[in-house]
Amino acid sequence: MQTLTITAANAQKAYNGASKEVKEVLRSFCAPYNFDQDITSVEPSYEAYCQLLARKPLTISDYAFLPEDEREYAYANHQLDVIIQAANGVGHVFDYANEAQEKWYIWWVWDENAAGGSGFSLDDVCCLCSVSFVGARRSFKNEKTARFIATSFLSIFNKALKPAKS
Repeated sequence: MQTLTITAANAQKAYNGASKEVKEVLRSFCAPYNFDQDITSVEPSYEAYCQLLARKPLTISDYAFLPEDEREYAYANHQLDVIIQAANGVGHVFDYANEAQEKWYIWWVWDENAAGGSGFSLDDVCCLCSVSFVGARRSFKNEKTARFIATSFLSIFNKALKPAKS
């Protein structure tokens, strides 16, 4: 008998694109791996989400090649890319031609008096099925995930939403 080894990331990708029947087979073969992990049960940190994706976390010093006033903005956008990928699940792909597939977006409002002087505050999250105003990188698979990420990572969103001063 031969042994087949598959990484958790590849198993998750296969699961995300699989039919209901194939998902059941993957669940039985890959037990006790949880394909439907609720991201809200994981410590909300960039480093923890890197670990979920089997990625080495970067630091702001990895952006030393950029001018100093651009580093924080670039690093924050990288962090959000990783956080959102982990939140949606490895291999999750939004199909913008599929009007039945939900895509949740965070709507921010500018508020100079926001808590901590951050500048942005959560206005709402909304669901659109066939269009994108912000692109797939900033979409979420459900409302709960969108709200959780928006409130857990407000400081990173603020850094990413405010580009470097020129």
